[in-house]
Amino acid sequence: MNNPNNTEKPKTGLDQWNERLDENLEPEAHADEQADEQARQYSEAEGSGDQSDEEAD
Repeated sequence: MNNPNNTEKPKTGLDQWNERLDENLEPEAHADEQADEQARQYSEAEGSGDQSDEEAD
C-alpha cells in the first residue's frame, strides 16, 4: 500500500550515477600517484572532457 507520508522519491539515473562516482572516488587522504599520472597522461592525449580547455575555432 502506498504511504501518503512517504516523501522519498524514486532514484533517477542521475542519482545512481552520482552514487557510482562517490563509490569510485578515492578518499581525500589517499594519494594514488600512479592513478594521478595515468589520468594526467590520458587527459593530455584525449582531452579532459571539460569544454573550457578546448581552443576556440
